[in-house]
Amino acid sequence: MIRKFDKPDIDPVIKIWLEASIKAHNFVDSEFWKSNLPPDFS
Repeated sequence: MIRKFDKPDIDPVIKIWLEASIKAHNFVDSEFWKSNLPPDFS
């Protein structure tokens, strides 16, 4: 089911984005993607 995004969803969404970005753009150093994470990402 699709539901409205809630603030507590941010960490799982960022984790999915990071993993997908690294896999989809394997020609880009993964440190580039990690450097674009929010400072408070856990």
